[in-house]
Amino acid sequence: KARERTEIEQLREQLREAQETLEAIRRGEVDALVVNGPQGDQVYTLRGADYSARMLLQEMSEGAATLIPDGSILYCNKRFADMVRLPHEKVIGVPAREFVAPADRQAYDVLIRRGQNHLAKAELLFCASDGTPVPTYCSVKAISIGDEPCLCMVVTDLAEQKRNEEIIAAARLASSILEQAAEIIVVCDSAGTIIQAGREADDSPVPLPPFE
Repeated sequence: KARERTEIEQLREQLREAQETLEAIRRGEVDALVVNGPQGDQVYTLRGADYSARMLLQEMSEGAATLIPDGSILYCNKRFADMVRLPHEKVIGVPAREFVAPADRQAYDVLIRRGQNHLAKAELLFCASDGTPVPTYCSVKAISIGDEPCLCMVVTDLAEQKRNEEIIAAARLASSILEQAAEIIVVCDSAGTIIQAGREADDSPVPLPPFE
């Protein structure tokens, strides 16, 4: 019985090592394997011709994903995983449509259909795993991996651009209010220096008192 327990423990350890190796390969942490066989140690490299392309994709500022015909994610780069706020390994195999906000899923379906024939682009609202809305600009194009038809999807996060547009719009609104106001309106910084004034303040015959 002691011997059987020892063998069971050894098998468990081997299984654990095999599982850890497979997980490392899935995460892209393994570049080559050394396998001991009848002819001695043999090295099997995982760095194929697409290694440089994969490394480039990982460094992109845009999200990138490869979709199989049913819409499931075959591969995605780190930026895409960050956008949907999930670990990379939990994104693989998930239908990309699930990351699109419900209101934009019909537009997503149209984008995917068009992308099967030619380059298609559209603005879509994604929804991260924690519920955060992510405005995006998506490009989809058909590609082939081996003999298998796939889709390449590049997703640009528009959140920062949208925030800048809102800031600019707010500034324009504030400027318009200053220009149209009938009252004398001035804007001062924390030191009391006038940094902006409405038209009435410029036209006022009465000099403005110093701000204290």
